[in-house]
Amino acid sequence: MPQATRRHADQAPPVQQAPAQDQLQDPLAQNAAQDDLYPTPAESAQQLTPHLAERAKQQALLNTDKHGQGMAEELARKGGPGGSNLFAQGTAPLAMSQALRDLVALTKYDSLKKKDVLLRSGEGSLTEAEKWTLAEVNNKMMQYIQPGMTINKIIPDGTVRSIVENGYMSDFGGPNNKVGGSVAHKMNYDQGLTGAESVANFGLDYASYTDVDYKNNPVEVKQGKALESGLKPTFKKGPVPENLWHSPYTRENDQGQLTPVENVFYVQFELPENRLDNVTVPIHPELITWAKKNLMLLKGIGKLDAELASRFPAAAAQELRAEAARKRSILESFLAKVTKNGPQVTRKLQGQGSNPQDPLTNLGMTRKGSRLTTEFGTINQEYYLSEYFELPQGSGLWLKDASGVDQQVGTLSTNDEGELRWGELNQALMDQRLRVNTPPDQ
Repeated sequence: MPQATRRHADQAPPVQQAPAQDQLQDPLAQNAAQDDLYPTPAESAQQLTPHLAERAKQQALLNTDKHGQGMAEELARKGGPGGSNLFAQGTAPLAMSQALRDLVALTKYDSLKKKDVLLRSGEGSLTEAEKWTLAEVNNKMMQYIQPGMTINKIIPDGTVRSIVENGYMSDFGGPNNKVGGSVAHKMNYDQGLTGAESVANFGLDYASYTDVDYKNNPVEVKQGKALESGLKPTFKKGPVPENLWHSPYTRENDQGQLTPVENVFYVQFELPENRLDNVTVPIHPELITWAKKNLMLLKGIGKLDAELASRFPAAAAQELRAEAARKRSILESFLAKVTKNGPQVTRKLQGQGSNPQDPLTNLGMTRKGSRLTTEFGTINQEYYLSEYFELPQGSGLWLKDASGVDQQVGTLSTNDEGELRWGELNQALMDQRLRVNTPPDQ
C-alpha cells in the first residue's frame, strides 16, 4: 500500500466536519438531479419519433409503391435507371453497403424540405452534412435527365380553355404551344397520384403571399427582380386586399386556407435531344456558391500528394484521395445541372427566413405551402426549363383527377395548313371537369 494512504490500526479516525448549510441537499433533490441525466419516457418517445419516421420511409421505399415517387423508389431499390435489385440475395457486400447508405441519404434528403434555405444560422438552417446530402441525392436523381426522357407539365385551366376554343395553348407572340418553367419527370406522376395530391406534390399553390410589416400589420408582399448576386428581394406591396389573388390550382375556404382543385390537366412530351441542356434543377444561389467553393478546395487536394504521403500511411492517404475524388465528381455533376438565375423563394419582410406560404424550396425538391390543406408529399426532384420551346408533334394532353387513373384527352398533331394544333379532344369530359374546378359562383 502506498505510504501516503497507510493508517495504523491504533490511530484515531479523522474527524468528519459537518457540511456547510448551502451544501446540504435534499435526497429528493439529489434524485431529481440524477434523473435529469436521463430522458423521461415522453422525452424518449419524442427523440425516437423522427428516427422511426425515417426508418418507416426507408421501408416504404423498398417494400411499397407509394404514388408520386417512382424515381426515388427506383433509386432506393436499384441505384439508378436500368439497375437491378440491390437487395436481392447474392448482392456483393460492398454494393449492399453502398445501397444502404444511399437509402439513408434519400430519407435525410426528404427531411430537408422542412429546412429554410435562406437562414444562415439557427433553426432551419442547413448544416454542412445536410448540404452534402442535398448535393449527393440531387446528383443521383439527375441521372434521369437523359435523352428520351418523358416530361409532364401541368397547365392552368385558362390554357386548357384556349386548347378547346382555339386548338393552341397561347397566342402570346402569335399562336403557339410553347412550354417552359417548372416541370417534372413522368416517374413522379405515376402509381395513382390524384389531381389534388399533385397540387401539393408539385408546389402548385403559387399565389400572392402575405406577411406582417414592422408595425405588425398584415400586408401583401411581392418579389423583386434578381440582383447581381442572383438573389431576389421581397418588398411590401400594400395592405392585404379583400380578395387576394390565388393560383388556378387552389380555392380559398372560409378559414382563409387553400384547398386544391380535383382536376388537373397536364401536357406530356418526350424531350427533344437538342433541349436536354435546358432541363435544370432549381437550387438556391447560396448553395451553388457553397458547392463551387468546395469544388475549388477539392481540386486543390490533387496537388497535395506528397504532403498526404508524409502525414498519413499509404492506405489512409489513398483513401483520402479516393474520397476527395468522389466528392469532386458529385459536385461537378451537380453544378452542371443546376438552375442559374432561376426561381427564388419569397422572403419574409422581417428576418432572413422564407415565407412559409411559398412552396418553392430551391433545394431541388417541392413541398406544399403552409396554407394548403392537403397533407401529401413525396421524395422527389423538380426541373426548371429556363427557355420556352414548342412542344413536339405527338405530345399528349392528359387529365389527372380524384380516381388516380389519368386519361388522355387530346393529341398535338399537324393540321392541313402544316400547323401544330390540338386534336382528338374529349371536349365533353374537359368541359365538365373545368366546370367542377370553377363553380358558377366564382
